Amino acid sequence: MTLFGGLPPSVLPMLVAVRMKVDMPKTADRKLLRVVNYLIQLAAGEGSAGTVVPFSTLTGSSMPVCATDTFEYEALETLWADVKSESATHYQRAAGFRTLAALSKSSLTSDPDDLTLVSALMAAVATTLDRCEVAKRRKLPFIGTNKKTRELDRRQALERVAAQRVALAAARVGLPGFVLSSKIAPRAFGGVNSPDSLCARHAMAVAALAARDMPGMYVDQLAQLVTNSLEIYRTTGSLTGAELAAEIAAAAQPGVPAPLRPTKELYQEKSLNLTDAWARVYLARGCGAVVHSGVGNVGPFWEMLIVLACSDKSTIVALEAIKALAGASYPTTAAVATLGSNTVAAARRPPLLPDENAEVDARVKFSMAWQLLLAHAEDDAPGAPQAAVAAQAAPSAPAASNRQFTISRSQRASQESAALRRLASLGHSAGSINMCGSSNTLFSAIVSRLLLCLSQMSHAASCSATRAVAVLAESRAHAIAAARTPADRAAVMGDLEVQQLMGLLEERMLAIASDTGFSAHQREKALEALLWFTQLPLRKGYDPLLSSQQALQWMSLGGGTVSHVVRAVFADPWPEDPMAAFMLAIGRRLLSVPSAAGYLLGCASAVVSAAPSRVRQEQLHALWDVCLRANNASIKLAGLQAALAVMSAPTPAIAAPPSAAAPEVKALASREEAAMVAHARSAAWWLGENGNFGVGEYAWQPQPLPAELVQQLETADSCSQGRMATAAVAANPVLCMLIARLQRVMLTGLWEVRIAAAQVGLGLFWSSTSCLCWFIASPCLIPAIPVSYARECLGG
Repeated sequence: MTLFGGLPPSVLPMLVAVRMKVDMPKTADRKLLRVVNYLIQLAAGEGSAGTVVPFSTLTGSSMPVCATDTFEYEALETLWADVKSESATHYQRAAGFRTLAALSKSSLTSDPDDLTLVSALMAAVATTLDRCEVAKRRKLPFIGTNKKTRELDRRQALERVAAQRVALAAARVGLPGFVLSSKIAPRAFGGVNSPDSLCARHAMAVAALAARDMPGMYVDQLAQLVTNSLEIYRTTGSLTGAELAAEIAAAAQPGVPAPLRPTKELYQEKSLNLTDAWARVYLARGCGAVVHSGVGNVGPFWEMLIVLACSDKSTIVALEAIKALAGASYPTTAAVATLGSNTVAAARRPPLLPDENAEVDARVKFSMAWQLLLAHAEDDAPGAPQAAVAAQAAPSAPAASNRQFTISRSQRASQESAALRRLASLGHSAGSINMCGSSNTLFSAIVSRLLLCLSQMSHAASCSATRAVAVLAESRAHAIAAARTPADRAAVMGDLEVQQLMGLLEERMLAIASDTGFSAHQREKALEALLWFTQLPLRKGYDPLLSSQQALQWMSLGGGTVSHVVRAVFADPWPEDPMAAFMLAIGRRLLSVPSAAGYLLGCASAVVSAAPSRVRQEQLHALWDVCLRANNASIKLAGLQAALAVMSAPTPAIAAPPSAAAPEVKALASREEAAMVAHARSAAWWLGENGNFGVGEYAWQPQPLPAELVQQLETADSCSQGRMATAAVAANPVLCMLIARLQRVMLTGLWEVRIAAAQVGLGLFWSSTSCLCWFIASPCLIPAIPVSYARECLGG
């Protein structure tokens, strides 16, 4: 592993033989056995089952050979035979589940049509969970003082919980999402109140998938448990277990009766186990899916979302709850790459453009979420419970003026930086956090939590908060786009307080996007938030928060992808992933507001000019295709103009270094110049494929000319060039402009682009009126065309 970074599948028989020698009853070396099981898991999988990927996902041209490609199913079955064995111990069964999960994940990559291992894992997980549920129901509460019986009950409970935990963990790794939500999720609800926090986390993660696909089942199974958890919070001020409740009760003032501590049964049997922070993250996702589905009684789930967003001490939980309140969709994994695909990295990259049908549903969901949030914006924020108030009032308790905004110290490895200090100074200088805290409304509490997360001295917390702000801005943008009248638009914008609070978030996003001290991924999320904050379509006198010049300037610096020499004297463009993510955001914004195509495509052209080699040509074509599918002629014209702008764009600044620049700078510039030429050629190709469709000109549907002009052409023995130009412009002015621009590129562009423009012109020449346009636009290339032929082309 040290030399080659991974294990070939051919070592599996030898590792199985070693495990058989080591795994002896009562004499097994647990440390050595753990290492051998890990090596078997690594050799059987592809690195997705808790192991390190043994190859580069960014540069690998294809997936390496997996165990599922080398061995037959019967040979692989011996690796996880302990899963079906009744006599296997817990650690043997756990190792078998992990190996089976690795094999199932590997089989989905090598052959997605072969679901043999997936079916085996699904059957094993379902059987284990069913047995655990039966054992839980049959167990009676012990009444007595027999220590042996009590110890036996405790061991049985531990074995049941451990088996449930291992089965759920293996299901999350090796099963696709649709299998989890349909087959495993109904069986996972029994683990959400497990005394083991890790088991509860896995159960909440699988249950969240059920909330996305089957919200009615989620409401039926968890409504009472969520209500009981809220009651515990009101009583003790804690969602994380009995220990914190005991600390709060012990910190009460002398003479003041401590709040009653809930019983152990209420924590382990009648409420959710929310000790683990990630369990509360999955709870927030599930509650958000249920609330915005409108199925059943969503009151407890809405209240739980508010508590998690405003009162949870964990930053990741609060931000996830805020995104759920804003209508964020459940995160989905990238498509699985097959051996025949281009690269593994291609499957992990952002998609070219979101599905339009799915985007319609997302827009409705975001709009309804923003309207629901505005309807409760004036509600009182959840304050600290009585137990927490008593604990804060105690002399020994630490001073905390507002407990609901307490931030955890989970990011211990983070280091302060100048960029974080500059961002934090915005709140102290303007007093914005204090201004938000002066109002006790729900919306001000949410914005205050976001501002405090942005002001933390942690890049991880700041980046997560930036993502949450982008989701909140997207929710408002979809609601504004859905407004039909000025009155509806004013109602969606909210009152003066809401607009001021959103303005504070806009200020933070501008500061992050323009500061090169932050990472490119965080600045991309800030740019995405500014894109959603901008009110489109642009009105007269309104300056957008993000202009194409700003996008070009900000994306050319702070990428961290070049050497220090190039960064100091020339440019430091962003990497490919943030570029692709921002282009995807432009595509989603274009689908939301097609009338703003000119502004959005200008931003896309700026992204291309910032780093041509890091923008995919397919994404540009997808944006232009959206414009062509519109019913409005002005939107189609915006797509054609954007393609023409890329085709005839001048050399960008990143491709024009000084003559005395260093070799590293010239190498970067030459690479970007070649990529820009490729973009220009692809734009010319796209115009040739879609130009006639964009202007509505087809060879089998000739465009009629004015009667007076047709009469003049019929009676004249020879036509002047001006009269022919008048005929061309009258037939289709957009097509005439298009071919004129193509001819200009043929005469002034680079040779590679000239060839592409000439091919496009020849393709457009065969349409009816296009012949005449080409004759007028290119008299030097086509010396003479008879007037009779021109009349025939015009259908006269």
